[in-house]
Amino acid sequence: MTRRLVRPLGVALATLALLALAPPISAQDGPGGRGAFQIGYQSPDIDALNGALTASDLPAFDEGLITLGGFGFATVGKLIIGGEGHGFLPREEDTPDGTYRTRLSGGYGLFNLGYAAYSTSRLDLYPIFGVGGGGMQLDLIERDSPVFDEVLDDPGRSSRLTSETWLISAAIGADWRLGDRDRQDRDRHDRGRTRDDDAGGGGLFVGLRGGWMWAPGDVDWVLDDLNDVAAGPGTAPTGFFLRVSIGGGG
Repeated sequence: MTRRLVRPLGVALATLALLALAPPISAQDGPGGRGAFQIGYQSPDIDALNGALTASDLPAFDEGLITLGGFGFATVGKLIIGGEGHGFLPREEDTPDGTYRTRLSGGYGLFNLGYAAYSTSRLDLYPIFGVGGGGMQLDLIERDSPVFDEVLDDPGRSSRLTSETWLISAAIGADWRLGDRDRQDRDRHDRGRTRDDDAGGGGLFVGLRGGWMWAPGDVDWVLDDLNDVAAGPGTAPTGFFLRVSIGGGG
């Protein structure tokens, strides 16, 4: 795996830019697409990292992080093809004397494949699987206010440790289309169509997606984007996640 595989929040911003290109979704009328912004919760396993921090008299972190990001996908029949990206909102802790601060963040991006298992005029349910890469970022910051010459004499006042790994995920998504259902029925009648004809159709929607993330390989640590670090904890953006979506298609 190459270094700097993921920059925290960068994958999320790249995915959000991709959402504007998503074409309308229509499972019955041919190729389509959908895109959404997501906010959620994820619980990566940080026990080993917290143990290492505590052993060095540095503050540990509570489990559970807030994620921001989004997804975009295209549909061909019932096949779903797309991508997603998410970044963790940073979590910060200070030592009791205020000398040092620890900051934990991270992010990841995935290529997704899914299947439109169930669709009505309002609701879509689909399993979706992802493969990609991501990492966690730990900043150790000395909190003082030195003069300029002191920084030149002792530049090692903070360190950035970044973990990198491959990721796989499995999730179930549910998207609920919004709008005036009576008006939609009148429009279908005028076009000689039924609700079944427009199952999986476009429009604004809200959604819920939940699942699990795994790291199938080793977790590699890098110091300040320059040097490999051995014997680091297996900390990665894994674990259970649950996200709320708001977006559109068509």
